[in-house]
Amino acid sequence: MAQMHGYELLLWALGVVLPLIVVARIWQAGLLSEYRALVRYNLVCAASLPILVVTYAYYPPPNSGFCLYCLVWWSVVIATDACALAVLLSIFREIFKPYEALKQLGNVMFRWTLGVLVVVALVSALSAGAPRYIDKVNHTLLMFDRGLQILQCGVVLFLLLSWKFLGISFRHRVFGIAVGFGLYASVSLLAVSVSTWAPASVTSIVGAIANSAAMIGYGIWLVYFYVPQPERRFSDAQPESRRWEYALASIQMPAPEGMFLTSIDRTVERLLTKNNVATQAKPKEDKHWFGD
Repeated sequence: MAQMHGYELLLWALGVVLPLIVVARIWQAGLLSEYRALVRYNLVCAASLPILVVTYAYYPPPNSGFCLYCLVWWSVVIATDACALAVLLSIFREIFKPYEALKQLGNVMFRWTLGVLVVVALVSALSAGAPRYIDKVNHTLLMFDRGLQILQCGVVLFLLLSWKFLGISFRHRVFGIAVGFGLYASVSLLAVSVSTWAPASVTSIVGAIANSAAMIGYGIWLVYFYVPQPERRFSDAQPESRRWEYALASIQMPAPEGMFLTSIDRTVERLLTKNNVATQAKPKEDKHWFGD
């Protein structure tokens, strides 16, 4: 703590205080049951920084070998990523809330993406050629964290491209939560990319920029929970989402066998009846002359 710069101390303090303020605002608004995943994520983020700092101060990591700080850091990363995944899943469910078939498809895609992230992280760690198992675990967690950040950016991009079809405006909380995640994820990915080739003096500044993006994300969440959320209206202006819902529902619950042929028979019968009526000769009308 004594070796940290002034702006680093400020960001550290904000990283503990701002998540607690967001949780307090959610509790004050009476939305704890609706945003449980986000509350858990903020509590874990607020508690992880003091735990890591205290552990590093009393049990610093040695140059080689296993240490208590490694175990604590692994636990913090796993807990944070698990809570972030829960928030992303809640975002998907909120996006497709009125559409049951689309919501089921979103859950399947989310699980599939999670499995791909785990496989990619493990394969990348095994192919890195790290001699120690500690380095392999660190590399696996870092790769999974990068994949999770890419997924967070993808959620924001998905909302920007499909918000009109799903009836979600920029004032909805789900949009603000996704933007807060995406902002920190995008800046963090850039910071990690720069830190691989930049000198140590630049790396500290880049890390501070990434932490500043996280603070801005907390601020965005706080603003969205103070601003009233508009009602989500589903009008005829979003026909694409309803068409997707009907298509997926028809795939999940196909028509019984023979119903398709029966409907065709009925359609052909109606057409033949209509043609017979149209071509049938009309009876001649009797002419009645005036005076007869």
